[in-house]
Amino acid sequence: MKLSKLQNVKIKSLGFLVGILFPILAYGQQLVYQVSEGGIPWSYKWTQFDQEIPVMDMGSVDVNGLMAEDLINDQQKNGPWRFGFNHFRNYNLNNSGTWKNLDNGDRVWRLGVSCPGAITVNLAFQYVSIPEGAKLFIYNEDKTITLGAFTQDYVSPDLEFG
Repeated sequence: MKLSKLQNVKIKSLGFLVGILFPILAYGQQLVYQVSEGGIPWSYKWTQFDQEIPVMDMGSVDVNGLMAEDLINDQQKNGPWRFGFNHFRNYNLNNSGTWKNLDNGDRVWRLGVSCPGAITVNLAFQYVSIPEGAKLFIYNEDKTITLGAFTQDYVSPDLEFG
């Protein structure tokens, strides 16, 4: 499958208190909810994926500092509560990650994301176009949590996905 239409994907990370795509841990119980088509990423099945995944540093999060700011701002009650702390990055298929060509002709692109200090991490993608037959998966490092498959059907009309 050709993934050339994904070349303009931009990734921004929203890390802090609420996780949409990654697990929310509450009292030792794991809660994950994201509607998807299911399935298993190719990288789980094929032994060709022994290489390291490049990990992009989204920047650290000073949770204690943000919580101190929130205590002050929450007293004023003149705006919404903070959802997270944005780290905007322009990671795309041309400037980050790694491509793997499979024996069957398919291609797989992988990228790791790190956000030190974040309680949870949300990912928001801009300018997304997932070609027919292509699938997007998001999973943690030890592959105990997998979200996806996501296809073009999950991308908003303004080409955003989160």
